[in-house]
Amino acid sequence: AMQFLKQNPALKIIMVTSYGDTTLVKECLNNGVKGYLLKSFGFDELLDAIYEVYKGGQYIDPQIRQELVQIGLGKTSTNEKGNSKNDKNPLTPREYEIALLLADAKTTKEIASLLCRSENTINSHKKNMFSKLNINSAVELVNWLNRQNLMKD
Repeated sequence: AMQFLKQNPALKIIMVTSYGDTTLVKECLNNGVKGYLLKSFGFDELLDAIYEVYKGGQYIDPQIRQELVQIGLGKTSTNEKGNSKNDKNPLTPREYEIALLLADAKTTKEIASLLCRSENTINSHKKNMFSKLNINSAVELVNWLNRQNLMKD
């Protein structure tokens, strides 16, 4: 998405994805994406998103919007670095997000596109994760996530 926006800043992009992580949503919106829909959307919701973005607004999937409201109201528990309070997870929110995408068999290129980042940035996060966890592969990462009960359904 970022490559398209760099080439044509007037482009209005609506992301359609199965990843509803609020950090990812904020990152995409901050980088120029105008809409964010989870793949579970209905046809009417897609039309609403297209219409809202066409009028110059932004559209966020209602489920994600509710999570963002909860965060804004302070109903989620995070530490001073913005990490979830989970002692068994030494990963940053971004690293955890990338770990889940890797566990979902996404390639570095696909992850970079989803997160509006370069492949080099994603590779840097992977290197940091592998170092922190003393592992050498995505398979070991998935095994670690499973052992820590950190895989999302």
